[in-house]
Amino acid sequence: MDARGLPNGFADLFLHARDLGRLGVLALRDGEDLIRADWMQQSTGPATPLNDQMGLLWYLLPAWTRYSVTPAHVQAARDAGVNDAQLQALEACTCREATREDLLNRLSRAALVPQDLPAGLNWMTVHAGPQVGFRHDGFRGQNLIVHRDAELVAVRMISWDHSQVEAPGSAFSVFPDRVLALAQASLSLR
Repeated sequence: MDARGLPNGFADLFLHARDLGRLGVLALRDGEDLIRADWMQQSTGPATPLNDQMGLLWYLLPAWTRYSVTPAHVQAARDAGVNDAQLQALEACTCREATREDLLNRLSRAALVPQDLPAGLNWMTVHAGPQVGFRHDGFRGQNLIVHRDAELVAVRMISWDHSQVEAPGSAFSVFPDRVLALAQASLSLR
């Protein structure tokens, strides 16, 4: 709720996993009779040329995502005045088209915290495959993924203060990759 007591339409939905899943099924079915199908198609596609991974209040789900940290990124950081320790850490993260898990492992081993780098610094390149669905990411533990091709809806619910919220097996960062792997396995059986 905002300061006036009005609900936020984009947040503050206190739902059980089953109810969040039902919203996912509704979206997968293009709104059924509750939401216009053309609106669902528009809202779950790229909404701005500034970011092709964003719809209208939806993140888009690419078939795959890879990350590159190159010497050019390190040079850009050097030019931006990044300190020597951060430059060394960034150099240790150099990779080409690494998976999310690999990049996160590199960041962890190098003790590099991207949020500590200067705002707006282009420190990596993201490579994304074709869009296969869309998703919502709630506050640290509530996630909804809709994979259109596999007709799959996946929900992740974990309390933001749970002791395992960022454990390797339950971390938010691995959830989309796990859903994509499940969808791929499902599609290969068809």
